[in-house]
Amino acid sequence: MIKADTIILLPARNEENAIGTVIDDVHNVGFHNIVVVASDCEDRTVEVANGHGANVLPNAPRGKAAAVNYALRRIEAKKIIMLDSDATYPAKSIPEFVRQLDKYKVVSGNRQFNSNNMSTLNQMGNAFITYQAQMLHGLHIKDLCTGMWGFQGDAIKKLNIKSHGFTLEAELFVFTARNRLSFGQIPIEYYPRIGEKKINRLDHLKIMWYLWSRSLT
Repeated sequence: MIKADTIILLPARNEENAIGTVIDDVHNVGFHNIVVVASDCEDRTVEVANGHGANVLPNAPRGKAAAVNYALRRIEAKKIIMLDSDATYPAKSIPEFVRQLDKYKVVSGNRQFNSNNMSTLNQMGNAFITYQAQMLHGLHIKDLCTGMWGFQGDAIKKLNIKSHGFTLEAELFVFTARNRLSFGQIPIEYYPRIGEKKINRLDHLKIMWYLWSRSLT
């Protein structure tokens, strides 16, 4: 069990080109308890993460959701901040997440989009999915598919992730709504990713199906 007051959790799959930069950025804003959960990596992600001073959980189950669930069973902290390992999310926003977690059980990052970091079509798709999430589950959120979240440790212990792959963020949202957890949102910058894009149109349909199916159960 990895224990700390605040843990920065970085799920990673084949991110050797970005993970070192992300870890260094986290160190530079004053956070050093960094856990990389590596899932099905076929490159040097694990070696690079170790070399940059992170605690690495290798050989996690395949899929982002399964990997995060695996990590949550092996870490313990008062506050957990999770962000993707592809250098799209701003480590400089971590201190604000930590501050907001003094007030809220769950905090999400509201990405600020422009033509350089996301196409207009994808922005429209994200807005539509986010609207559906609000309508179906009764909690206002500005960016459902964000990959940057913060949790108070006692709240996250109640979460047993059952989704797969890119429905993780939808499950985090539904978990927050159903448990009536206090919820804050922070505007964050969003950068073009380093490396190959992993999400596709089919994943968007899976997210929609997850939101609708959970609204009926």
